[in-house]
Amino acid sequence: TGDLLGLTRAKEVLLGALNSDGLREAFDAPRFVRLGLALGGEEAVAGAGSDLQRAALTSAWARLEGDLDDLDLQATLYRAIFAVGFAQAGDMSRARGLAHDVEELRPLFDPPGRALLRLYLARLECLGVDDPGPIWERAVAEATQGLGSREQSAVDFARRRSLWLAEGATPPRRLDSGVEARLALLAADADDIPAALRAPGLGYDYLIADLVEGALALADATGREALMAESRDAALIALEQLDIPGHRATVIGATLRTAALLEDEAAVHGLIELFMRQIPEMESIAEILRAVEPAMAALRRIGLGSEAERFLLALRDVARRGHREAVKVAVFVADGFRLLGDVPAAERTLAEIEQAIYTPGLDPIARFEGASTLFGTLRAWSVSAREMAADKALESLDLFRDNFTTQRYFRLHRFLLVERVVDALSDTRAHGGGRLRLWLEAEEQAVRRRIVADWRSAR
Repeated sequence: TGDLLGLTRAKEVLLGALNSDGLREAFDAPRFVRLGLALGGEEAVAGAGSDLQRAALTSAWARLEGDLDDLDLQATLYRAIFAVGFAQAGDMSRARGLAHDVEELRPLFDPPGRALLRLYLARLECLGVDDPGPIWERAVAEATQGLGSREQSAVDFARRRSLWLAEGATPPRRLDSGVEARLALLAADADDIPAALRAPGLGYDYLIADLVEGALALADATGREALMAESRDAALIALEQLDIPGHRATVIGATLRTAALLEDEAAVHGLIELFMRQIPEMESIAEILRAVEPAMAALRRIGLGSEAERFLLALRDVARRGHREAVKVAVFVADGFRLLGDVPAAERTLAEIEQAIYTPGLDPIARFEGASTLFGTLRAWSVSAREMAADKALESLDLFRDNFTTQRYFRLHRFLLVERVVDALSDTRAHGGGRLRLWLEAEEQAVRRRIVADWRSAR
């Protein structure tokens, strides 16, 4: 009996670690696997992914360059952006040539334009430097020195929306101190989690949602199936206290993740239905995605592909309802199909996204944000998919209208779209990382099966 108890505890520890962290590249992917994935697919045919990327960048630059006025600020911004892109893809000769042209043309423009060009050149200088901080700080000081208040405002506005010129990542959302304290107590004694969820004792919906989300993560990390199931059921009791649809969706998403980790397909099915009933009342697309991402990741990791596909199909219907941010949901759906290996469905959804983004008459901000979301996700797709999407974006560049805050100085949305296109084409890490994630998810399913099978045979 003691040996059986020890085996059970060992099984719970292993499954809890998988529930909490999954498999990780640094520890769980052998070097030969990483090399094989890096050389697989279209990259192996071409010899190296970077060769394909340099060719894609060269093609994109040729498409854009033919229509440019050499003495135009917008054209010079495009040159600076492609200089950074070629450098990221390893073509330093082309990068230096474009940077030289930018440096010669920079004095011709107004101070805001000169400032942005200086910052892009500084970003180029920072590539490959161990400690780029001092270089960047000096460049920012030089670029913004002497700007008037309106000019400074325009430059700051552009920098905040840029991938390459922004100060840094958005800080993570902090939990309320009371919720943090409750979670610390539950981490010390996980057996109290179900009782804490049945009677959370917090007055605001967002506090209850944060507590449920954190407490279920703690329960999942124990690997104890009975505790996870009891905590999941208690979370549904807490759900009844919530009125705000977005916070209800957060709790349902966290509960769905736990149900997926338990491989309880009936519960998963019911929770997906419950989640979809919240969506018509939710005001923010960001709320939908925040609630659904961890649940979708768990469904993939556990191998519940059919349930994940049902979820994606339901979300695709949401994306077709015409909400100004619906493109963000559609991008999530397209990438979800890709991660499930359903490439035709991913490509069909991508075509629908492009039609929505490049249709005349769309709100300028919604158009830009949709395209930004698309290219941020496409970084993990194949180079050929990125190249086709880039061609479509550059063909449609004139549809991206000026932003009111900056239109006196530059056409903001156009050069920021080019920045995102070039970043997607030149990214050398995301695609390999995406393929490695698929391998790790498949390997995790096999590891889980081995752990449970070994435990059962030892009984």
